[in-house]
Amino acid sequence: MKKNIRFSQFIILSTAATTFLLSSSSNAATTTKNTKNYSSANPSSAKLSLSAYQKTLRHYSKNASSNQVQSTLGYQQTFSLDVATQLQSVNIEWYSDNSCNTSIPNPVVLGGGPTTFQAGTWTSTDGSNYAVCTLYNNTNTGQSGCSGMQVDALAGNLQSVRYTYNYAMDGGTHPEASYCMSNVGLGYEALLDYSNGGAAACTSGSSCGYSQAYATFPLPAVGPGIIFLTAATFTGNLGGFAGANALCEADTAKPAAYATARFKALLATNEATHANVQYYSLFSSGAAVAPPGDYITTATDGNLVGFSGNLDSAISPNPPTPDYLAWTGFTPNMTSSYDGWSGGGATNGGAANACSSGGNPWTSTSGSNTGMTGISSVTDGASSTADPTLAWDTANYYTCDNSTTAHLYCVSQ
Repeated sequence: MKKNIRFSQFIILSTAATTFLLSSSSNAATTTKNTKNYSSANPSSAKLSLSAYQKTLRHYSKNASSNQVQSTLGYQQTFSLDVATQLQSVNIEWYSDNSCNTSIPNPVVLGGGPTTFQAGTWTSTDGSNYAVCTLYNNTNTGQSGCSGMQVDALAGNLQSVRYTYNYAMDGGTHPEASYCMSNVGLGYEALLDYSNGGAAACTSGSSCGYSQAYATFPLPAVGPGIIFLTAATFTGNLGGFAGANALCEADTAKPAAYATARFKALLATNEATHANVQYYSLFSSGAAVAPPGDYITTATDGNLVGFSGNLDSAISPNPPTPDYLAWTGFTPNMTSSYDGWSGGGATNGGAANACSSGGNPWTSTSGSNTGMTGISSVTDGASSTADPTLAWDTANYYTCDNSTTAHLYCVSQ
């Protein structure tokens, strides 16, 4: 039984994690299985496109027994993707300080995308690093090429480096910066030949890598996350948070590109979103598109934008009629009654809002218990509209038995 009908939609954010790391490796042979070696080609030093750079990398399938290439001759950069991802370009920038604050002129730009990188692990090689260092050009010192990089490094002019990965997206790109790579003890970080215990300039066919290994850096597989509304509707007994998350991952509205991604239901206190991550819908100007679509918002915490914040665009502007509602469990900080319900006195995720049974949210089948829903096709949060029953996070309470069903908002992880 419903208490004031509204729309039900479920948002799923895709956060299939893309992990960046540096592993000890070189162009030497490897015994790792299920690999594809692109390292034989040395692209032109005059210009290096992203697709040409990709051909100099090694690729390991997601099911490979190991993603590490072992060697003692320099450390190679490695990144992994849970889903196929299109990159528009990669920028490699050096800095004169050890915290990636003061950049030197002319970063190396590997452009010409979009280029698709398949799921799995990609690692640099001596050949790919040599191709990059040949493009080095520091107009501050007049040094260029691999030999110029060695001169600047030993003079202390290259103390840190950072890679920025620019995702190809509708209407532009989305940058994701790696960690700042800096060897404070050594006093510099550069692409050099460390194979003989020194730091020689890289040459064609020589060892060429970084001075040390770096910690893994998690990078989203497709840049910003996504949120979608489930195609299916459910009673308030979702099987708890774990059950709700499983419903998101199994739903037919989950994008094919996120087939291997993990999703969580956007329910109060389920911590489905991540602060400072941008989230996008599966729609653009009202039409369904391959992700990412319109920008929804940048999360402020695990509950997207709190319990009453506004969105830039709706999670699902064209939800299935007449089902516009999604379970949320949110409660606005209201004390007045609106359209038959009162938001005062209840706690977020509490029994009054989350179909709780025995203190466990989203497990009740009782027609006496209720859960809060939101309207998937609107952008106003409860605190910004005169009628919070017309909000994406709070619309109406519904009973938890099988007389009422609603969608879920699903968020990529």
